Amino acid sequence: MPPATDNPPNFRRYDEPGHLIRRAQQIAVFKFHEVHGRHVTPIQYGHIAHPA
Repeated sequence: MPPATDNPPNFRRYDEPGHLIRRAQQIAVFKFHEVHGRHVTPIQYGHIAHPA
């Protein structure tokens, strides 16, 4: 019996939409922190900038 592997032979991580969406979110937060610093999160900034 061949050894078990985590990935099937034709698995391509970057073709999976969930991975790409998560990576895009990580990049967006990184860019936000470059502009606004780490003293406020994107969610907090949204509430401050657009109060209900």
